[in-house]
Amino acid sequence: MPIIFFLIAVFFVAIIAVGWPLFRFLIQTARGAKWPDPAILEIQTRVVNLGYQIALISFLFYFLVYPAIACLWCSFYLGWGASKLVYVTLAGIIAGIINLPLSIYSTNLITPPLIRETFRQSPTLPQANRLGYPISIRTKMVFAFFTLVLSALLFATIVGYSQSSQFLEAAKALEVDLAQLNQCQECHDFQKMESHRAQLQDSGLLDRLDKGHVVLAQHQSVTQLTEQMGNLRIVFALLVAVAAALALILSYLASNDLNRPIQQMALHARRMAEGQMEAEVQMVSTDEFAELAQTFNQMAFRIKSHWGEVQRLADNLHQAVRQLDSTSNVILSVSTEQSSGATEQASAVAEASAIAQEIVSTAKQIAERAGRVDEVSAGTLESCKGGKQQLQAAVAGFENIRDQMNSITAAMERLEDRFREMDKITAIIEDVAEQTELLALNAALEAAGAGEQGRRFGVVAQATRRLANRATEATVEIRELLGSLRDATLKALQMVERGQTTVETGRTLIDGVAQSIEQISAQAQDTSTAVREISLSTQQQTSASEQMAHAIGEVNEVAKQVAEGAKEIERTFGDLTKFTESLRRLITR
Repeated sequence: MPIIFFLIAVFFVAIIAVGWPLFRFLIQTARGAKWPDPAILEIQTRVVNLGYQIALISFLFYFLVYPAIACLWCSFYLGWGASKLVYVTLAGIIAGIINLPLSIYSTNLITPPLIRETFRQSPTLPQANRLGYPISIRTKMVFAFFTLVLSALLFATIVGYSQSSQFLEAAKALEVDLAQLNQCQECHDFQKMESHRAQLQDSGLLDRLDKGHVVLAQHQSVTQLTEQMGNLRIVFALLVAVAAALALILSYLASNDLNRPIQQMALHARRMAEGQMEAEVQMVSTDEFAELAQTFNQMAFRIKSHWGEVQRLADNLHQAVRQLDSTSNVILSVSTEQSSGATEQASAVAEASAIAQEIVSTAKQIAERAGRVDEVSAGTLESCKGGKQQLQAAVAGFENIRDQMNSITAAMERLEDRFREMDKITAIIEDVAEQTELLALNAALEAAGAGEQGRRFGVVAQATRRLANRATEATVEIRELLGSLRDATLKALQMVERGQTTVETGRTLIDGVAQSIEQISAQAQDTSTAVREISLSTQQQTSASEQMAHAIGEVNEVAKQVAEGAKEIERTFGDLTKFTESLRRLITR
């Protein structure tokens, strides 16, 4: 039992695996997903191949899996013999053959909505396209017709053979029973004969005997009947082979009945596309192909009826095109010459305009440079005036510096005198401190000699001595400080003297610079006057050059317009020539 369920599960998994890309397409499309064109083509290919894939999987299931399942089930659970299992296997094969066209054409019932959905997802794809397995209409018809006929023949053959086999088994059993009846009759055992007769009546062998007594009479024995059954197998096999061949031939002929009209109309459609309007589709039948051919011929007749008018219109148009071509060639040659002359004239005027523009540009540059020189000269003159004033201020400053240095020198000399006086005072203080120290020493000695009464005086003498020492030290420090101040004062005095020398030198240089500035100022005045004269002349020349350039520019614009007009005429007639050429090729075609 687990094996049976496993095989069935494998079948359903294979079916789901084949159809899963289509299910995924529908699910994602319902969620709003967008598909690129290559993916849509892949989906369309899977849709048109779906029926054939399911048919192949179903055939393999009925041909291989179903007989295995049936044999396992019938042998283990029902106890059937080998002969019945053969019939079960043959039934699976017949079911697989019948399922081939059934799977294909039943699947085609659900594929059109999928195809429409793919076109809705990608409207830019070709609306007619051949995808999937390349199978012709003839092959489809032969396949469908042949499988149905073959399955019916196999079913009839199997049923006939099974009935013949049952009849043979009944005949064998009847022979055994008749032999037993004959033995009972010879032994006059009528009671046993009646019991055998009742068994034959219950089993139905007497009825079969009544139906088959003619056969038994012809063959005399069951052995001869068995030999005939062997021949019957051969007959059934030949019958199936002949019937299959006839089914194949009939299906081929039936496919021709569909394929020939389609090929004939496709051939005439190609001829019409090539311009052969005389041919018509010749078809007489009882189906819709005759109506289609009739409609096709009506369409061809209407096209052909208007074709004469189209030809006449094309001839008239061809003549008009030839006239237009010749006229356009003449006008094109004239316009080419005019364009060439206008181009040369425009080139000459453009060259003159360029020269005039260059003159104007040069004059403007001269005027600009003269203006800049004038500005520089004016600036130089102003700078000289300012420099002269600054030099005068510098001379006054140098005079003030010299006076201040003289004052500093006098102050330094007075400070030197104060230093000398301070030295004298310091010497006096130093002498007083030394004498005070001697007095303090003597007082200390006297206090020591006086004993206890002179102790207080000794203390005062000692303090006086310390004060004298401190005064001496301060005097030394004051003398050192005065020495440092004197040195600094001497250095400052020396620097002031050098500064006076430098001030004198600077004043001399400033006097020389003042003289140079006077000369530069005079030259700048002369330069400014000359530059103004040059600038005035240049401005007059620039005005005249601009007027000339403006006039040449107007002439240049007119020449350009003439040249552009000539080129436009040339391009127009060139396009007209190309149009007439393409129209001529179209009419010739």
